[in-house]
Amino acid sequence: MKRSLSTFLLCFTLLAACSTQSTNQNTQPIEEFTLHVIGNSQVDFDGTVMAVTALGDKLENLRFAKRALVKLNVDNTVTMGEITDVEDILRENNLLRISYAQLN
Repeated sequence: MKRSLSTFLLCFTLLAACSTQSTNQNTQPIEEFTLHVIGNSQVDFDGTVMAVTALGDKLENLRFAKRALVKLNVDNTVTMGEITDVEDILRENNLLRISYAQLN
């Protein structure tokens, strides 16, 4: 009796773990998102301000649609070099569709 109960619990735990993994794999890819380039080598992504260099690590952990759109909002004090740095990171993550907007 104890053995069959242990076997049942083990099988139930494994089944639950497998269904959780398959659910995570079926999450919808991100179709579009907004990225705000603040300046001083910082960006605001999903309400979190981070260094431009940390953006690449953040994007690598997300799943994007093949033709995801990035809405890139840029403060008017941001230099072209800072924009290029962000574009390079987006390109490294195969995010090639970018819509630009300048903020005052």
